[in-house]
Amino acid sequence: MGKRLVHLLLAVAMAVSAFAGLTIAPAGAAQEVPSGTIYFPWVPNGEEYAGMGPWYSSVTIQNFTEFPVRANIYKADGTKLTSVTFEPWASKSWSSADLFGNGSGAGVFVDAAVGPLTVTRGDTDIDSVSVGRCVVQSVSISQGATVFVQGVDYIWSQTGSRLDITWIGSAPAAGTDYTVNVACDGLLGGVVKMAAPQALISAAWTGTGHESVTGYTSLPVEDVWTWPRSWVFPIIQTNNGWNSVMHITNFGGGNCSVNVDLYQTPTRAGAPGASGPSEGHFSELLAAGETWHIDLVQDYGWPADWIGTAFITADCGVAASVDRLKAAQPWGDPVNMAVTNVAQPTFGNWSEVYAPLVYQNYNGWNTGISIVNLDPDFNNNVQVQFYNRDGTLVHSESLTIPPRAMEWLYLPERTDLGTQGLSQAVIRSLSGLNLAAAVDSVKYTGIDQDVGQATSYLAQQGTRAARPGEGAQNGLLSVALFQKQFGLTAQQDNSGIAYFNANTGAPATVEVTFYDGAGFRVAPTLVNDLVINLPPAGGGILYAPWYGEMPFGFRGSVVLEVTQGGPVACVSNNVNYQVQFDGTATYNCFIREAVDGAVPRPEWTLEARPANAANLAARTVDTDVERFQHTVTAVVRFAGQPQTGVPVLFEILNGSRNDDPAENDQGTYNPAGDDDVVVNTNNNGVASWTYQDGGAANTSGVDTILVCADVNGNSQCDPGEPRQTVRKVWATATVDQGQPPQDAGVVGDNTEDLVLAIDVDPDQLNAGLPLVLRIVNETGGDVSFAVCNQPDRNVQPWFVSADTNVPLYICADPAPAGGTFQVEAYWDVNANGQVDAGVDVPLIGSPVNFTW
Repeated sequence: MGKRLVHLLLAVAMAVSAFAGLTIAPAGAAQEVPSGTIYFPWVPNGEEYAGMGPWYSSVTIQNFTEFPVRANIYKADGTKLTSVTFEPWASKSWSSADLFGNGSGAGVFVDAAVGPLTVTRGDTDIDSVSVGRCVVQSVSISQGATVFVQGVDYIWSQTGSRLDITWIGSAPAAGTDYTVNVACDGLLGGVVKMAAPQALISAAWTGTGHESVTGYTSLPVEDVWTWPRSWVFPIIQTNNGWNSVMHITNFGGGNCSVNVDLYQTPTRAGAPGASGPSEGHFSELLAAGETWHIDLVQDYGWPADWIGTAFITADCGVAASVDRLKAAQPWGDPVNMAVTNVAQPTFGNWSEVYAPLVYQNYNGWNTGISIVNLDPDFNNNVQVQFYNRDGTLVHSESLTIPPRAMEWLYLPERTDLGTQGLSQAVIRSLSGLNLAAAVDSVKYTGIDQDVGQATSYLAQQGTRAARPGEGAQNGLLSVALFQKQFGLTAQQDNSGIAYFNANTGAPATVEVTFYDGAGFRVAPTLVNDLVINLPPAGGGILYAPWYGEMPFGFRGSVVLEVTQGGPVACVSNNVNYQVQFDGTATYNCFIREAVDGAVPRPEWTLEARPANAANLAARTVDTDVERFQHTVTAVVRFAGQPQTGVPVLFEILNGSRNDDPAENDQGTYNPAGDDDVVVNTNNNGVASWTYQDGGAANTSGVDTILVCADVNGNSQCDPGEPRQTVRKVWATATVDQGQPPQDAGVVGDNTEDLVLAIDVDPDQLNAGLPLVLRIVNETGGDVSFAVCNQPDRNVQPWFVSADTNVPLYICADPAPAGGTFQVEAYWDVNANGQVDAGVDVPLIGSPVNFTW
């Protein structure tokens, strides 16, 4: 067997080991979630370790909101490096030299706030302002030199995207502007891109002078200041030419006690599925801002062929990352491979995570998945299901993982995944226990400089569309650094995004927008978003070179909004094959959780009808008004469902035509009275009351009736119980012809102008009741309430207190022999001078006929 063949076989064997030891990070770790304060554990600026380097880096930060954000960038010890304002959706990149000059690298953190927002003081106690996707943590308010005090002058609350400011003390004058600053979670996300042995080009680009590229995603504040203060690197390795260098930075005060414990994980050749013994304990007292570097091989002489986990504890807030570096293959061929991960809290993780991008023999790329049981006490039964890009289940694996142990799957050993060798996976604990998973990919075959690539990302959860309602905001996914090759620097960095609808039972829709560094939309999404429809469990790829409209040399960000279904997850690869060895880094998409629309709390409701009613009587002037019974009906519901057996109080209120003057109407049932009653609802939630008009004939009046659901059954209408008042008018209008047609005598046109009058009898009309007359069904000529040389008007509001003739004008040219029309009369309930269907109440049973 020739030497070359031996090397190829060894390379395949090493791939299995490399996947066992490539990037692993706990599922459920929140490192991909944007935050108001974000942390970068280690930002190198010319340091060497593990036989590789010097390492340089850049920090890219994205504003993940639709508002301007003010941010300050600090070293871990609190030294301010710079301040910056991000426009909505904007992103910026700083090289490590921009941040540190010629100084050493360090940990970095960034804090941010939304504002200033200008609010105009209203004339009520509450002012409202939109804060978009900001999750409000605190609010400060000022007006000029005056600073208002929370809890003394104002309090605040948030509903969806609306911030309500309630004034309880001193306040700005109505109509004046004041300033609001808001501290939020969910403002920023960031990534670190690292390269060796030269500084990056223009902060974010790589080229032929580089040998290795790697990177990681920022940590949110809750991952640094977690409680209990315990973190984990699920994979640490020194096998097959790999070395691990941990970087642990104190972001708290001085004299921080930090401890690291290493546990060996048996290999498949030993005892798979068993957690190993503790093999090392390290401790250090860190000053504020200090970074502790642990190079296992060079500093501690750690044995080769070791794979395990590292657990970190501290009594302050720390952030940690680990670089796993492979300078050469065991037989000496240089590869300069590098992967980086952050440490994750050991608590608060998830039992189901998603892998949006899995390779199997795809242009030389293959994938392995490492899965860690984070539970310290119980076995974790784990299922891994693989779906091709069309959403078809193509393979399933079942694993039983002991406490704190790890197992891995290497895809070339499994079934054919189909669909161009690309797939996605759902990793689920059937035991409901926490797990961690990393999806690691390598490329050991190919030509020229595309050989020897290594990359990894964390399996993670996704986000979904929001439930509709007030304040609803769909979930967002975002990539802070997205690049397209061949710009002014002629570099070949390219970004791609793999997205996955992890809902195996329903489709999803995603809308994609590309933004430049200033936050402006970029082609192909200058005007409209890209709309992607995904089948259940389906996936796809966005790859920068595929979009000819996108400008060459683009450096910006991408936002994906889930507008239907979900959860949807995604990751982004950043690759440059000009790099001499490993030019690949992968970043998790930032996740912005959906905010469901406000759902009203289940509540009691009451609907009474008719809301307004009037008599319909004879239309002749001399006919007495007929007196009728009147029925009021109520429907009582809770959470939209009719309720049985609920007492409903009906009470005629003081001043009404049929009020009992002996009663003092206070919404309390009086069994001795005759103007109120309590009726229980039937199986349909309905209660009705019928009463007889007791007024004298030919007189008018109005009854105002309180209808109240007596939910607590105490025979009175209490505050908060659903209620409604309805009105009954005991009168009708009568309409008749008041005088025959006469010449209107209008000068200035050739139209035959006639005027006649209709008589509205006030004796049967409640004084001051607004009336609307309407002309309908005209023949022979136009009939109007306006004179003939004015715009036609067929509706006439009328307030009458005496027997009144209302003029109408008949306009025709030439004058016809005659014609007909009808007049309707309505109680103008809302007093707007119009006839509103369903609101205004007819006062005559049918239109009155007129002939001229």
